[in-house]
Amino acid sequence: MQTEATGIEVMKIAGSASPGHVEWLAEHLPPGSVVGADGAVLSLAAARTLQEKLGARDIALRTDLDLLDDVWPQRPGLPAAAVYEHPAPYAPTSRREKLQRIRAEMGRAGAQAHFVSTLDDIAWLTNLRGADVPYNPVFGGHLLITDETAVLFVGEGKVGPALREKLAADGITLAPYGEAAAALGALPSRSSVLLDPRRITLAFRQAVPETVRAIEAINPSTLAKSRKSEAEIAFVRQAMEEDGAALAEFFAWFEQALGHEPITELTIDEKITAARARRPGFVCPSFPTIAGFNANGALPHYARPPKRTL
Repeated sequence: MQTEATGIEVMKIAGSASPGHVEWLAEHLPPGSVVGADGAVLSLAAARTLQEKLGARDIALRTDLDLLDDVWPQRPGLPAAAVYEHPAPYAPTSRREKLQRIRAEMGRAGAQAHFVSTLDDIAWLTNLRGADVPYNPVFGGHLLITDETAVLFVGEGKVGPALREKLAADGITLAPYGEAAAALGALPSRSSVLLDPRRITLAFRQAVPETVRAIEAINPSTLAKSRKSEAEIAFVRQAMEEDGAALAEFFAWFEQALGHEPITELTIDEKITAARARRPGFVCPSFPTIAGFNANGALPHYARPPKRTL
């Protein structure tokens, strides 16, 4: 309904893992066509899929330009929210110990360096949090780990002096966000770097010199952070208890308010978020409140527009 009369046609993809758009391009574009995609934000794995499918139909893939720059003059810059520490006891394992684990995995893979771009991996490895992505306590950055050093590429001014000192004491130095590609390009000749093709962009892969051996494997931190300690499991349970208490508070209000005061889908969002915010340790919601009335209740992950009455 929202795309009606906008010139956008909605097409369903058969499965969540299916590259439906790639198949559509290969089927509908004539041989000799050129498809453009920004290599700075296109994952290496996605780029390879495009190259394989399009190349088989004699369709070229160009990844050296960002056409949005020409049509979006007021494009927002990078988020400027401050980075803050995720402290003990909520982070039971220190970042120094986590880096040791990753270096051990690097050694087993035969890599002298490891480049990480996924924000959840970086947040877990560094015990840092941010507010750059709505509903996710992460921050924009890249992390280059070697046998001896760890460099966090992050926006200027996002990490305060005190936190910068704490990171340095744990062996993590800071560098400007835009210098990550150059750091990859400066890796020593005949060294090796561990990269996850599903979690690194094509542009970063292209920045690695030909004299550096690229070892492709899943980020070790992706697996490590999935294995919760007893302390972490206890905090998950505590968070669910706090959320359950907030929901009980909300339901009590709803039952007494129903039929006695105006309630909209927006009211539901405001009340339930306020109840959660009153619980200790609250940071932010993990996703927008799903509150749909009548026909809207049949829409999965419904996001309420303004001024819709319940």
